[in-house]
Amino acid sequence: MLAETGSQDSFTKSSTYWTWNVRGLYQPGKMQIVMNEWNRNRINIVGLSEIRWTGKRHFVTDSHTIIYFGMEDRHEYGVAVCLNQKASRVLIGSFKVFGNGTI
Repeated sequence: MLAETGSQDSFTKSSTYWTWNVRGLYQPGKMQIVMNEWNRNRINIVGLSEIRWTGKRHFVTDSHTIIYFGMEDRHEYGVAVCLNQKASRVLIGSFKVFGNGTI
């Protein structure tokens, strides 16, 4: 469910977005590298490709929400959308999955 249009418009005009082909996040320490860059550059939304995590899940940290979709049985492909708190308030519930490579 999207927030009210006024807040969404305001969010869209003042937000920063990144996409990043990370080529696998299942190795120890890789997600921490992404989080460090994300925080250092103050990005609102990061789209990640080739995360290579299995399954379809989401999790929330102290300041971020991560939604991901991958293969059920292999560490191949997969995408994720990472949202900071501001983006989470506006966008949670507005994602549609079109396969393990497109959100």
